[in-house]
Amino acid sequence: MQYSGRLGLDHDRVLMGRYAVPVVSRLLELNGGKFTDAAQRDKVLYWYVHSALWGRFSGSTESYLQQDYDAVRDSGVDGLISTLERIRGGKLEVLPHDFDGSTRGSRFYPLLYLLTRVKGARDFGSGLELRAELLGKLTSLQVHHVFPKAYLRDHYDRSQVNAIANFCFLTQATNLEIGKRAPEEYFAEVEAKNPGVLASQWIPTDPALWTVDRYPDFLAARRELLAEAAQSFLEELRSGSQSTEESLQPIAVTETEPDDPRTLQIQAMIAELHDLGFAEPEVDTEITEPASGRFLSMAEAFWSDGLQHGLGDPVILELDPDEADLPRLEELGYKVFTSVDALLGFVNNLNEAAAGVSETTETEVPPAATIDNTTELESEFGSRVRELYDRARREAGYNATQFISMVANIGPLATAKKLLAARTISDGFSELWERGRIDLTIEAVVVEPVFEPLFTDAELDVARHRLTQFGYSPSSSTRTPSHSTNTSPNSPNGNGESAESPSKKPAWNGQDWYVCLDEVNDSRNWDDARKYGFVSAGGGRWYSDTLKNLHVGDRVFVYVPKVGYVGAGTVAGSAAPADQATLEVDGMQVDFRSLDLVGPYTHEIDNPDPEEDYQEWIVPVIWERTVDRESALREAGLFANQNSACRLRDEHTLNRVTEFFGVTTVQDAPELED
Repeated sequence: MQYSGRLGLDHDRVLMGRYAVPVVSRLLELNGGKFTDAAQRDKVLYWYVHSALWGRFSGSTESYLQQDYDAVRDSGVDGLISTLERIRGGKLEVLPHDFDGSTRGSRFYPLLYLLTRVKGARDFGSGLELRAELLGKLTSLQVHHVFPKAYLRDHYDRSQVNAIANFCFLTQATNLEIGKRAPEEYFAEVEAKNPGVLASQWIPTDPALWTVDRYPDFLAARRELLAEAAQSFLEELRSGSQSTEESLQPIAVTETEPDDPRTLQIQAMIAELHDLGFAEPEVDTEITEPASGRFLSMAEAFWSDGLQHGLGDPVILELDPDEADLPRLEELGYKVFTSVDALLGFVNNLNEAAAGVSETTETEVPPAATIDNTTELESEFGSRVRELYDRARREAGYNATQFISMVANIGPLATAKKLLAARTISDGFSELWERGRIDLTIEAVVVEPVFEPLFTDAELDVARHRLTQFGYSPSSSTRTPSHSTNTSPNSPNGNGESAESPSKKPAWNGQDWYVCLDEVNDSRNWDDARKYGFVSAGGGRWYSDTLKNLHVGDRVFVYVPKVGYVGAGTVAGSAAPADQATLEVDGMQVDFRSLDLVGPYTHEIDNPDPEEDYQEWIVPVIWERTVDRESALREAGLFANQNSACRLRDEHTLNRVTEFFGVTTVQDAPELED
């Protein structure tokens, strides 16, 4: 049938439309066991590709097969095409929005691979076409994110990051060489080295589209190019105008190592279920409406025959429920889970019920190490855990309901130990990673030196491994030293810095401060701060107290999370609540609340503590230089944490921000009096 030789569909992941194969076999049987010529073969492949793209056999397979058997008997391949055209409203056409899907489970992922193989796509590194005959038998291909995931994660959601239009195929060597470099950097380089290589992969060649803020426009432009290439090739198949006897040689496609918690969480879950005797699911697969083929869900995992073969309803794991038609899935009899934790909990209840164990029985938790003053330390740990839940909700917009329910049922320490004992990372860890806030995970609290005595070495190793695996460096530990420029979010010394030995810290120059202007929940806004000259923090003393450490004459470098460093200035006044603060505007002192502001600078708190100070506090600043968000200084290795203000000690960061903002070094800075 030459799915591989003519179309390049040479491995399981891209072999689409499998129920079309019996129809093609029937056609060959009626045609004497072979195609009449290459043109007839191509026309059959035209029907095959379209039947797969539009989900011809996603519904009542037996009835659709019979319809196609009848069509091929009566009218051959032309009858098959006419039937499909009638179902599709008269025309078979690939349009740009058809490439809107995400992940490799999309029906259009195989089409992208097909185009890569048959239309002469070239490797960015060598410039060679991605053909086994040219690359050599030992070369393999890998899926490459055109805009690297790490580059996009702080700006776009998971479905946008994993859009089909953000995929291309490269040799493994080239993929590793490019790594996490920004497109605006490496596109120009590869195009200069191998002219035409970007166009061969349907990459828009307008440099204005290569920046992170234009990523949606880049995707739209590339979808246009992909749809045009796909439609052109498919029409060539139908007409037979480009028929060829040449056969593409298979080429290996290897998997890249997963670099996000969600993927590893799913892999670990599947392995755990396999060890428990459950069936192997399909992964990253589309679920469609049986009658029309309408998209219903992109399932991360799908057990079509039940968790155990032939037992129970088909099961779907759908981790992006907002993008799925959950009510329709349930109507069709699917059992849908929207979190890994919920699915594993369901399985555990099944096993416990089968074993005659009460569902209320908790998983046994390893005992804590025997230490002095355990009760006091556990109490302090409990306070930090509850603070963690509150901060995740307010700062990251993540409501960890299952986590706080577990804390209420078995206690903070037992909750931490249960999560560390689990084979898979929690939903909360994955969610917070996607929001760029691993510092708000239970693992980040566990490894704080003050709490280490509550945990075993094995538990601490698990916590450290999970954190470091995804780029978070825990603070120094009393058991296993680990140095980091990032300070702990806890502030026991009142300066927004972790309570480690002063001898381990770089010396502070006595002038420069890091200030975090967090725009979470739109409670404050950099445009306001830039226009009127101030920094602010609030929502609780944890946030506002460190800001009060700023004094007149201190220099501040302002960082907006997920954006970068945006301003440098000098403190011009003491901190004051927003309702009492004044700022100098056009030479006059003006009440802060009377200004035309974007942000509300207020905080709505559920169940507020009457003794807590939730006000927004304002500190006046005279700016030396500011930039807009798009021009912010953001690069690997720069200091950043979630304290509202802390002393800026990191030498590399100081060098970069003073250079970027063009301000004087501390040795040349003028002396200012408080």
